[in-house]
Amino acid sequence: MHSDPGFSPPASPELSQCLGEPDPHASAKLNAVNVALMSKPAYWHTVLSMLQNNPAVFKPPVSMQ
Repeated sequence: MHSDPGFSPPASPELSQCLGEPDPHASAKLNAVNVALMSKPAYWHTVLSMLQNNPAVFKPPVSMQ
């Protein structure tokens, strides 16, 4: 759970699972803005479109460094 008292977690457990934990380096206000943005279908449509249309960019594994 997040220790920042100003952070409001997403309402549904399903959405919370998709969004993950808040950024511990960001303020509660910025985390709230990110949750609001990622709570909109348009955000996920954009992510899906990027993944489908840019396979060369997203194919290489992400470094664990």
